[in-house]
Amino acid sequence: MNHLLRTLFGSVLCAGVVACAIALVSCNDEGIGDETLLYGRWEAVDYEGYEKEGGEIVYEWGFDPAMDAGDYVIFYSDGTYEEGTASGPGDSGTWRVKGNKIYVTADGETIGASVPTLTSSSLVLVYRYSEPGYEYYERSSFRKVE
Repeated sequence: MNHLLRTLFGSVLCAGVVACAIALVSCNDEGIGDETLLYGRWEAVDYEGYEKEGGEIVYEWGFDPAMDAGDYVIFYSDGTYEEGTASGPGDSGTWRVKGNKIYVTADGETIGASVPTLTSSSLVLVYRYSEPGYEYYERSSFRKVE
């Protein structure tokens, strides 16, 4: 699994618990607005995240332009997506919107992220998961390039 998918929707280590997170997190029925604004190629411009265990940050990360420039995701109008880096394509799968969340499915795993910002040029995704003694947080910002 390449870097962008981990950055966008969580690490492979969390994939097993993500399905539970989706079931536990209630959906906001307000929606994201005009879903067609998602269609096209989005390039990562910033992200940050952390993992906490027992209330202490055990791992955190952020956007490094030297390493992460060129990370992208493309949402197609037929409900499919692909992502990758400047060096080439990565994973692909399907996507759907429900409420204010976007859900992607790849390799049999579904992961959901809230969409606090969606305009014709800006997309922000926020993914959170927690259980007793563990917390995962990630915020990714993209700009539309096509």
